Parts: sequence; C-alpha cells; structure tokens
Amino acid sequence: MNTSTPTQPVQPNVIPSEPMSTPTPVQPMKQNNTPFIFIIVILVIILLGMIVYTVLGQTNRTSPITTALPTLTELPMPTTANIALPKESPTVTQAQASPTATVKPLPTRAPNPDGNTFTSQTMGISFYYANKTPADSTGTVKTSESGTKAYVYITSGNPESGQSIERFEKSPTDSLSQAITKKFLSGIPVADCFVKINPTKPSPTVTKATIGYPIPTNADLPNWEYGEKCPAKYKESNGMAYFFEDSTYPNRFYYVSIGQYGIPAYNSKESPMWQDTIVVF
Repeated sequence: MNTSTPTQPVQPNVIPSEPMSTPTPVQPMKQNNTPFIFIIVILVIILLGMIVYTVLGQTNRTSPITTALPTLTELPMPTTANIALPKESPTVTQAQASPTATVKPLPTRAPNPDGNTFTSQTMGISFYYANKTPADSTGTVKTSESGTKAYVYITSGNPESGQSIERFEKSPTDSLSQAITKKFLSGIPVADCFVKINPTKPSPTVTKATIGYPIPTNADLPNWEYGEKCPAKYKESNGMAYFFEDSTYPNRFYYVSIGQYGIPAYNSKESPMWQDTIVVF
C-alpha cells in the first residue's frame, strides 16, 4: 500500500495582470465659430446705429431751436432806400374783368334843360321827355324799363297802355329789311306781308321801316282792318309806329310805338316829340 502523500496539483503561476485602465473619452472636434460671431457683432452694431439715429432724429424734431436769435438792436432797421415799395395796381374795370364784355360808357349827353332825360345801358338809348303832355294835363309823364323794352306813359294809365320803344338783336350783316323779315315775317308770303322802307331819313345813319300789306282796290274798310296775316302788334295801324336802325350800331334795331297822341320832349313847347330825340349808343 502506497502510503505516499498524494501529490498536490501544481497551481499555475498566475502572473497578475495590470489593472485595465479606464478608456479616455474622445473629445469632439471643435468647430470654428469666428465667422458666425463676427456676423452677430455686425448685426448688433447696425441695430444699435439704427436706434441711435432714430433717437437723435426725434430729438432734433422735438427740441426747440437753440440758436440764439439776434436781438432787435442787432437787426438793421429798414429804410425807404432799401425797401421796394409795391406798385399800385390799376383799378379793375368791368371791361377788364370780363374780356367778352361789351359794356360801353354812357353817352355824354347834356341833361334835358326843360324836362327829363331817360338813359338805359341795357337798351342802348337816351331821349328827352316832358313832365306833362297836352293830351292829359292832369297826369305826369313817367318812364319805366322792363327787359329790352322802355315805356313812356302818363300816370293816369299804366305803362303797357302808353308809348314804348323795344330793342331787337340782328346780324350786323343784315339790312333792316332783312332783320325785320327774319324776326316777324318768316314763313309769311310777301304777297300778304312785306317790309316798307321809309325813303325819308331823319339822319344819314338812321333808317325807318314798317310792316305793310296789300290794300284792296275797292276797299270798303279802313286800311288798318286788312293785313290779318301780319303780326298784329307790329304791322301798320291807325296809330304811329315804326322800326328803325342806326347803322353805326348794326347789331340791333328798334320798334317805336306811339299811338294817336304825342308826348313832347320839352315842357315849354309841343315839339319835338320824345321819339324825335332818341340817341343810340
């Protein structure tokens, strides 16, 4: 019997290993932020500049002017030597205010020394008339104007029943006969109504005319009873009436209605009549 001591297994000679070191963390690569920071700085500078500009602008608009103004003693006193006085502007007349105005000055006619004077800028006429008339010594002669018609009447009646003068416009190139025909006889045959020119001229520039009509050879009625196709108020009648034109003013003509009595131009004499003193201007 083997009594020897059992051999112990040989333990391997373990060489202690070095302790395992902790791994060092890898640092990320740093990025270059210099351009980005530069841009931020520039933007900040610009923003600050805008703020400063705005603040200064508001201050300049709201702050009072601090520049010292010269006192009264420092300002030179004006003298007539260095002051240009404004020229006096001419007075604007009615004709100057309206280039198309045709207003003419009133005629320089002496007032009636023995009665009254009528002058109308609208009518373009002037005439004399007496205070009274032999036809009615109790009434006073008056005048009135309505539009383009002037009345000469006695106060015992009304203007429309008295005497009158009426103005009508015409083409300057038309004769008096043509103007009357266009105004009153348009469409009326000449055999029924026609213009009669008075051969007697009261002055070289004045022409008179009437509207006539044929009278039957064997007429048994007064002449004024005929001419029924002519304008009643402007044809020949048993009273005095006529058209007239002053060629000095060819843009118009007139119709004078007198009737059967006369109104003098002067107080102390029975003639001339008022219509004989008419002056056109």
